[in-house]
Amino acid sequence: MYDVPPIDVSLTFTLTGKHIVANVEMANRGEKDIHIENVNLPLDGQLTKRLFEVMDVNGKEVEFVGPRVKLPGSGPNDYFSLEPARDVKFSIRIDNLYAFETAAPPVKVRYSVVNVKRDESELELIQSDWYELPKRE
Repeated sequence: MYDVPPIDVSLTFTLTGKHIVANVEMANRGEKDIHIENVNLPLDGQLTKRLFEVMDVNGKEVEFVGPRVKLPGSGPNDYFSLEPARDVKFSIRIDNLYAFETAAPPVKVRYSVVNVKRDESELELIQSDWYELPKRE
């Protein structure tokens, strides 16, 4: 089972032409720092793993076609510390990372990752709510 940290994750999208950009904001609602693995928080815009669940109208998972980089386990310096009452934001283009062209619209998306705590004592599930993308031409 996963621990659920006191973090709010909001997800919005910017749709321009054929491009879909996911805008993620995480806010620490707890009283202690939350340590998020850097691979789960691509502040540099470089995605190295699947960060979103994408489902079509039939409940079928939309295939992730982005990079699958083999990474070593996270060390103590591979975390972003999110302080209490602070937030962090990132945006990343996802239309080129998922096989949207094979999905039956409308498609819904959520940010969803398993985060290894910095002391490796537990796994944390960090998720947003589902967001339905409008049908695209």
